[in-house]
Amino acid sequence: MSRMVAVVTDRPRSLTECTGAERLESFVRLAALHADGWGVAGFDESGSPRRVVSTEQLHDANELSAAAGTVRVAAAYLRFASAGSPVTAENVQPFVRDGVGFCHNGALVPAARAHGLLTATERMQLVGTTDSEAYFQLILRHRATTSNDANPLEAVIRAARQVREAFPDACLNAFVMSASGLAVVHSAGTRPVPHAAFETRGFSAASLPAGHDEGYNQLWTCSERGIRLIATSGIDLGEWEPLLPDTVTWFGAAQERLSRAL
Repeated sequence: MSRMVAVVTDRPRSLTECTGAERLESFVRLAALHADGWGVAGFDESGSPRRVVSTEQLHDANELSAAAGTVRVAAAYLRFASAGSPVTAENVQPFVRDGVGFCHNGALVPAARAHGLLTATERMQLVGTTDSEAYFQLILRHRATTSNDANPLEAVIRAARQVREAFPDACLNAFVMSASGLAVVHSAGTRPVPHAAFETRGFSAASLPAGHDEGYNQLWTCSERGIRLIATSGIDLGEWEPLLPDTVTWFGAAQERLSRAL
């Protein structure tokens, strides 16, 4: 369970410039609940990846923006650790490997089943213990056997379908970043909002932030000033549009958009 926001921009910008200061502040306020660490990863004008993570609760939007640097593609992440998943730097997303960044909002339960989708060699390559990293490893597997330049969605679709088969009700929402753009998996699943987990942190249904209701796993997007924004619920979404359910959508750095059914 997490909150995520991603940007794809037509020229290098800071995270604050991409989202707007007030919107980024509203995202950071969600860390009061999603308090098990935070991370940001992105790609600058040269295509070089950058990743900064912390196991502490995020309090400062300026700290988050500074950690991201000046980017063309980036995603920020607030963690709510799944039961049994320790709060360690290795488990904080976004993950970055082989020129690809990844973050996932959801829980693949039991995690052992997610790890069981991997080969022994792939399991040895895992850095942390999360189910989300297993999901990422599957994407990397399919990227290695797919012409990503010809179709930036194909590897992500193949991996997401494989995970969906193993976890019919799980939320598979994910951001898959590269220097050329962002693929967004929007597949909310059917699991209910985790109110019991929220209550253990002192947040009753009445005191939850906006968007922590039946639309908790809805992804939203907008485009403004040459900037594409994609986010989970909980921030000021204004006139944003919801992404279609059970789709994978590519947002390119040149502001192109391509969507396919999952």
